[in-house]
Amino acid sequence: MTTEAPPRLLPHLWKSALASGVLAVILGILIVAWPGISILVAAVLFGVLVVSSEYATGTMRTTLAAVPRRWVTLVAKVAVVGGPVLVAAVLSVAGSLLVGGAVLPVNGFTPAHGYPALSPTDPATLRAGIGTVLYLCLVALLSLGVALVVRHTGAAIATALGLLFVFPLIATLVTE
Repeated sequence: MTTEAPPRLLPHLWKSALASGVLAVILGILIVAWPGISILVAAVLFGVLVVSSEYATGTMRTTLAAVPRRWVTLVAKVAVVGGPVLVAAVLSVAGSLLVGGAVLPVNGFTPAHGYPALSPTDPATLRAGIGTVLYLCLVALLSLGVALVVRHTGAAIATALGLLFVFPLIATLVTE
């Protein structure tokens, strides 16, 4: 019987950690630079990756073997996707209101110039804020559903982004 030295486990772990950190910084810069689109794309990616990563690695079989009732698994995945997206959306809308409340008066958007003061309790502002939070949550859940049907990461991302960006453009061109 020969004894061999154990293989070096994860010799490039630091490279993976560095790449993850760099990608996180890039995503943060994109969200600051283009907040509307990038937050929407982040919600799509999160919704897709929660499911498609399980299909890609084959752990979906284990998940379904452990919890054979599909609806229980689906409800759990909806909670896993919906909860963090809801929190992130609420924080981003609240942050936008704070920044808007500070920046708008400096740029001349004041009651003296005919613009109403920005108030979170204003019905229009409240409706826009709640609508934005719901929209981001529903986009993430739509992406989760697309990933469950398609079962492939790239195809699910392309399909979800196509539904959100390309389909409205085609609908606009067809109706004009």
